[in-house]
Amino acid sequence: MSVRKLTSVFIFVALLVLSACATPTSTPTSQPTVPPTATVEEIVSQTETPTLSPEPTFTDMPELSLPTSEPFPPLVRQTIPEQGGEHQLDAQIEVVFDQPMNHESVETSFQVIAEPLVHEEAIEGSFTWSDDDTTIYFTPATMYQRGKNYVVMIDQTATSSAGLHLNRPTSFRFNTVGFLEITNVQPTDKATNLDKDTIITVLFNRPVVPLQAIGDPYLIQPLMLEPAVKGEGKWLNTSIYQFIPSDELALDTKYIATIPSGLTSMNDGVLEEDFTWSFSTSPPRIVDTHPDMGDLHVSTTPVISLAFNQKMDREHVESSFSLKDSSTNQTMSGKFTWLDNGIRQMSDPYNYHYDEETEPTILGVETVAFTPNMPLDFDTQYTIIIGKNAKGLEGQGSNIVDTFMSTFRTIPALKIHNYFPKNDEIVEVDEWGYQQQFEVQFNAPVNPDTFILDETFFISPPISQTEVYSYFSDNQSQFNINFPAPGYSKTYTVTIDSAVESRYGQPLSESDKGITVQWQTGTRQQFILLNTENSISTRTTLTDTVVYITVSDVPIVDFKLYMLSENDFINVTTGNLKEYKPNQSNLIREWQINTPTPANKSFVYKTNLADEGSLAPGFYYLEVSSKAGKRYATSTTFYGGGENVIRHVLIVSEYNLTMKTTLGDAAAWLTSLDNAEPISHASIRFLMKDDKNITELGNQPTDESGVATITHDRPKSQWGYTFFAISDKPFAVASSTWNDGIRHWDFDNVSSDSNYDPYNGFLYTDRPLYRPEQIVYFKGILRYDDDAVYTRPSHGQTVTVEVTDMQGKEIYADELSLNENGTFHGELTLDAEAALGTYFINVTFEKGDYRIGDSFNVAEYRKPEFMVNVETDEMEYITNDTILLTAKAEYFFGGPVSNAEVRYNILAADYSLNVGHASSLSRYRFTDYEHSYSRRDSFYPGYGTLIEDGTGTTNAQGKFNIEVSADIADKLASQRFTLEAVVIDPDSNQEVANRMEAIVHKGEYYIGLKPRLYIGNVNEETEIDVITVDWDSDPAPDKTLTVVYSKHNWYSVRVKVPDSGHFTVLTSSLTKTSMTWVIRQRF
Repeated sequence: MSVRKLTSVFIFVALLVLSACATPTSTPTSQPTVPPTATVEEIVSQTETPTLSPEPTFTDMPELSLPTSEPFPPLVRQTIPEQGGEHQLDAQIEVVFDQPMNHESVETSFQVIAEPLVHEEAIEGSFTWSDDDTTIYFTPATMYQRGKNYVVMIDQTATSSAGLHLNRPTSFRFNTVGFLEITNVQPTDKATNLDKDTIITVLFNRPVVPLQAIGDPYLIQPLMLEPAVKGEGKWLNTSIYQFIPSDELALDTKYIATIPSGLTSMNDGVLEEDFTWSFSTSPPRIVDTHPDMGDLHVSTTPVISLAFNQKMDREHVESSFSLKDSSTNQTMSGKFTWLDNGIRQMSDPYNYHYDEETEPTILGVETVAFTPNMPLDFDTQYTIIIGKNAKGLEGQGSNIVDTFMSTFRTIPALKIHNYFPKNDEIVEVDEWGYQQQFEVQFNAPVNPDTFILDETFFISPPISQTEVYSYFSDNQSQFNINFPAPGYSKTYTVTIDSAVESRYGQPLSESDKGITVQWQTGTRQQFILLNTENSISTRTTLTDTVVYITVSDVPIVDFKLYMLSENDFINVTTGNLKEYKPNQSNLIREWQINTPTPANKSFVYKTNLADEGSLAPGFYYLEVSSKAGKRYATSTTFYGGGENVIRHVLIVSEYNLTMKTTLGDAAAWLTSLDNAEPISHASIRFLMKDDKNITELGNQPTDESGVATITHDRPKSQWGYTFFAISDKPFAVASSTWNDGIRHWDFDNVSSDSNYDPYNGFLYTDRPLYRPEQIVYFKGILRYDDDAVYTRPSHGQTVTVEVTDMQGKEIYADELSLNENGTFHGELTLDAEAALGTYFINVTFEKGDYRIGDSFNVAEYRKPEFMVNVETDEMEYITNDTILLTAKAEYFFGGPVSNAEVRYNILAADYSLNVGHASSLSRYRFTDYEHSYSRRDSFYPGYGTLIEDGTGTTNAQGKFNIEVSADIADKLASQRFTLEAVVIDPDSNQEVANRMEAIVHKGEYYIGLKPRLYIGNVNEETEIDVITVDWDSDPAPDKTLTVVYSKHNWYSVRVKVPDSGHFTVLTSSLTKTSMTWVIRQRF
């Protein structure tokens, strides 16, 4: 026997043993005859630890016969109803066994008893059996009781057809169909003050109508209303019913709503009793008043209006009305008028989204207006009262519930409350803007039409109206005007005439017949200005070391000159110069110069920093001040100008040192300032300054071109580091921050990566979106980046991973090791109550000096059941083309989403020709942005203006097609069309959207313009470059173009916004064509 045959025998015996294990423990009907040396136990032992001789011999096994098993005791496989299930009142109980059963024994042991089991008798009924004797059916003689619990019991005396008993008693519980109940109603029972358009909603505890019949107008209408109301009833789902009145509910009416008993649910649940509740609509009440509660500055001849929510008994309203002086309780007499409409709601002056096409909101249906017989007193509070005897005419004709009271205060007699500047005040002059401001405050709102420059408001010396900027504020009670006021020690006079009126036409009061205010601008501010552009300057030894100062009204200026050490120089030029305090032992010179200047004038003075000639090469620190001065302007603006001391650093040398740095290299170039020749064989020291320390990077000699270079370890960040190059013999210095005009962005067509990080990394998650309780898997990749040469970090290097939610709460933190591929990964399980929003993964390494990050979102989203693809027949079109838009919806399991509703939107936004990185086209303008760009009411940020929308239905293949006109004739620029489709699944009501973009070009090619100069001179030639390119930005030659030169004038005017004290600026333009000619350009 071969080894393969031996294996087969082992497998067979193993299966035999397993089969034996699965057989119930019983005496077999026949016992196989097996030689004593080949028992099953021995064979199993051999399979566990086989022992084979080098040359095994085998004997054929005798034929084995399987033991015959005895039948199992019977078991219950299934019951109807299931354990704890709901059962119909007259339905059969079904019990299924796993083998044929003895009818008599099962029926004798079978009982159905109602709970509680104490003192309850078994339910009588009849039995039937299935043809194979495995299923018994019990039919009750009478129906079960509704909404009651029952227990079915079969004891152990029940036997199978083979005579075997149940191995244990069987029982299960069920409950019969209960009653149909109403779980909630809207409006609730005894609800009051309801509007007349209230919708009535009823919620049942069980389905009442079939799902597929929702929307059928012939479904049962269970609601009864008293008094009766016409309307439409519909089922929102199988258990929610809604009634929408077609006629408005009557106001001041109590309604009785009833759902009659006997209504049955889909599973025969019955509403046992009538369900009745009541609600009441609003009684008569006041819905709006004018003036409103607490209004100020009300006219002394007001028309007081009160709008009611229903028709009123006018006689009762008038008798219940009174207008009283709140302090004296005096009643004002007057007359009433009635309007058969409500009051227009006052617009909010701060609502900037007001739609002019929308009708104003009218509050109420009837209005009473009261006009006092005599003007009311100024600045007095009055109370409007409507007593409880005012009654309505609708419904029950009730009175208003509570006495209505509202107060307002009349406008005071117009006076000037305050003004600035004050009379005879000296006003400091704005040194840079030469602007003056006058502010006048009134005690009440002013009519702007009566406050007009050069009519009721005068400025002397006269100011042109085109030179002023003025506005009202604080409810038109404060007026501000700004106007140019050049010069010093000038006198200005403002006169306000008595013809100025309040909002309601009252002139200024007798005691305040206008004012005249006169003030004077101050003298020019004292200042000293050191005439240097920066706080550090370089001076040559080839000429006298002089500085220039500009002085105004400072008679004497003091100077102090200090030697500066190399370390101090590095620290003050990388730190705060204002905080530097020089060592007095380094003071080398102190002197004064006289600087007389006439009032309001400034003069320039020169002083030599050396006693004579030039300072010796080295670092110097200069202070400029004056004991006679007050506060000075200064050139050291970066370090906080406006001090009493001007601080300045000087470098004196006859050589120039230029420095450039890269990520890991530095170069210095030493030349002579006398003849610009390079200096060779000079030792250059390279240093690096961080926040705290100065580090020597090394020394390098200059070559024959005067250049010295050094390679160094690049810093961990591009921020907080400054490099220096210093030559001791000859003396010269340079800094990496002295780069005005020579940075890479100062040159055309020069790109540079300023990223100093030595690592490049990428972090990502397996998905962008998760639900709470899901697992987020993330992975990161790190590489050491040596100028685009990437290497893997050390195996075993660790990174720290932190995950935070939207509130910054840490939900995960761990330290992970890099594997041999320079990657790491991890996972986190979101909590069941995880906050929704964006989560952030932050990975740091090398003690937090470097980091990478990513984010993911957590939302309670609904997993889509289908996808939508949107496509067009082309990607680019020309105006007047037809775009064929196709939306296709497919289930993820396969198959089309047919007969589904589709909503589509077409949006258009201005498109600019994408010239990419083509440097030759970067300065050309291909679109008139200023004219074409606009935001209309239908503008959606990021997508444009809505130009078309509509609905449709997918066909049997799940497709929806529509043709869209690419007509952009009314646009000044090409357009980017965003085409969006939303598909609604008719079964799940789930919405899935998708969109795409297509470009619609104005023409077959684009015209680009590039002026040689953007600001030209009168009577001088102006050149403009013209180019034509195709849609791909490639040249499009041989085009005949018409060039039009135009003069474009812009105008603006301030216009008052109606019903408010605000002004807005409206702009308009006028374009005049000056000349036209045709050009032909070849490429």
